Amino acid sequence: MKQKCITNWLNFKLPKSFKSQFVLKILKVSKVLIISVLLGTNIVVGQRAIVSFYNLENFYDTLDDPKINDEDFLPQSPKNYTSKVFKQKTYNMVEVLNKIGKHYDTNGVAIYGFAEFENQSILKTLQESFKTKNRVYEYVHYNSADMRGIDVGLFYQPNRFQVLESKLIPVLDSTIKYSIKREILYVYGLLDHEPVFVLVSHWPSRRGGEKRSASGRIAIAKKLYAVCQDIFNKNPSANIIVMGDFNDNPDNKSLTHALQAIGNKQDLKQRSLYNPFFNIYKLQNGSLAHADVWALFDQIIISANFLNQSKQGWHFRKAEIFKTPEIIETKGKYKGYPKRTWNGNYFQNGFSDHFPTYIVLDWQ
Repeated sequence: MKQKCITNWLNFKLPKSFKSQFVLKILKVSKVLIISVLLGTNIVVGQRAIVSFYNLENFYDTLDDPKINDEDFLPQSPKNYTSKVFKQKTYNMVEVLNKIGKHYDTNGVAIYGFAEFENQSILKTLQESFKTKNRVYEYVHYNSADMRGIDVGLFYQPNRFQVLESKLIPVLDSTIKYSIKREILYVYGLLDHEPVFVLVSHWPSRRGGEKRSASGRIAIAKKLYAVCQDIFNKNPSANIIVMGDFNDNPDNKSLTHALQAIGNKQDLKQRSLYNPFFNIYKLQNGSLAHADVWALFDQIIISANFLNQSKQGWHFRKAEIFKTPEIIETKGKYKGYPKRTWNGNYFQNGFSDHFPTYIVLDWQ
């Protein structure tokens, strides 16, 4: 009931006759106060917020799930994926996650988007582990239809982000011969007291070749674009964050044409999507590497309203790839790459084959 009341209030539109900026400001403040009362929480309005995305690289539990293909990640598998290995993997991931963006905000990341983990139990394990860092996180998760059982999820500090609505959006495209089993996680909530839409997705891999596999990624990009346009139709100034492992670079057509994510701030319009990782990629930076070629698949894309200097609220400051010495491989053929969890079937006490990415938002 609370969520329905809040959603109805946020979707309320003023008649065109209301032209007074003073009236608009009063009503905006009123919305914040009403939301605070309805939620019954003490909203913490911070000066800064960090939003991050991380591909957790095959983060499975050790239990056999007959509904998915998890046979490679069991105690009796060639990887010898025991509870000891699982605990070490958990420890390693929490160590990295806890450091992301810390030099910008000592309170830690407000919202994480995750990909490539098996199920809710993984998020629960991370949640419990973060308590040792005196950090409280909650999560949003739905089981995907992916045969490998790898999911996407949202992991957030409840004192910074309040979830009002969430769902899993399927991707249906009649032009594709095969079924796409990578859904989009849709979450709507309040980042401190500002409404924000967050969309998390993990696009199909390039297995079989970049061109042959492109149709699946383009289909998800088109669906994401359609979801964003639906949001803009209700509020052209909506705050939208689209993040994920796209298995494509910022200059691929799935991003530039299907999703219509723009890399040049000067080209932005009110309903545009801005990709702050476009120029980072052009400087030959990446979040993963293959055959000594860097790629930037892990991206966070934002709506143009985050760059609107005339409004009060969250403003985009910068985007970065998170790299620290401990998560970089120092030897062998993968020297300089992200220090992955596995080298074949050998557990090398690593982290992920991707670097995390993040954006910094400032309240103005």
